[in-house]
Amino acid sequence: VGNVDEDAHVISEDGDKIDASLNMLVAIEEQQVAVHAALLGEEGEQSKFEAAGRRFDEYSAKLQQQELSEAEQAEFEELQGQHEQYSTIAQELFTALEAGDMEQAQVKSDELDAIVTDTKDSAQTLEQAAIEDKEASVVAADSTTQTAQLEVLGLTIGAF
Repeated sequence: VGNVDEDAHVISEDGDKIDASLNMLVAIEEQQVAVHAALLGEEGEQSKFEAAGRRFDEYSAKLQQQELSEAEQAEFEELQGQHEQYSTIAQELFTALEAGDMEQAQVKSDELDAIVTDTKDSAQTLEQAAIEDKEASVVAADSTTQTAQLEVLGLTIGAF
């Protein structure tokens, strides 16, 4: 029973990793939408960008609390670095827009487009790794449960 409980906790933690990585991906996409809307002249997009950045940081902190495999940790660190670079360049874009320098803003937008693809790929890779961990944990839990059921059946038969 203790092993089944332990396996259930591992599955829950894997679910938390999936949730955090998926929400980080959503935050990245929200930031990308805010950048493009700002380029089109929409008002208030910098604050939307910053709010999405805070959500990214929140879920990043949650993911950091999880036990990550070596590969997950490497991908997570790469994702954090990419996101930091993306945020810095986006701030430069917003500064250029505020100054009315559309040419510089477009240059920064092009830089962001190049980074965002890698950033999304890293977030999706991290999410996929968490999904694979969860699937492996479910298989382990099923095996543990089946073993426990057979042991109980054996004890029951042995008692008669």
